[in-house]
Amino acid sequence: MDRPYRIQEGCFVLPETFTDRSVNIFILEGNERTSPSLNISRDTLKPDEDLPAYIDRQIALMKKNLGQHRVLSRAPAQAGTGNDALMGEQIAATHKSGENGSVPASGRVYCNPWQGTGLHPDQSPSF
Repeated sequence: MDRPYRIQEGCFVLPETFTDRSVNIFILEGNERTSPSLNISRDTLKPDEDLPAYIDRQIALMKKNLGQHRVLSRAPAQAGTGNDALMGEQIAATHKSGENGSVPASGRVYCNPWQGTGLHPDQSPSF
């Protein structure tokens, strides 16, 4: 069965077998290489997978695919307050980048089931 899919630029219909793996990246104007950015990526949790297990899986992929990837810290984090709060984790890490040595990275990962948006219940964007 086809389902409607809406993006800021428009709306179109996709077969149900398509999965949203889109990424939105917001950067400050200026020196993009040193400015913080906001990355929103969409992924699907595996059956019976919770956010900590998803993050473990993503860290394992980064260790496999990024040279000398190392997690420096990992702690609970919260975005928003009250009933709108999203619980997640804040992760600081480094990895080797070409000849420039280690590149620090810090990020927060949140899980939101986006109920009512037409996404499958197990599809959770990560921020």
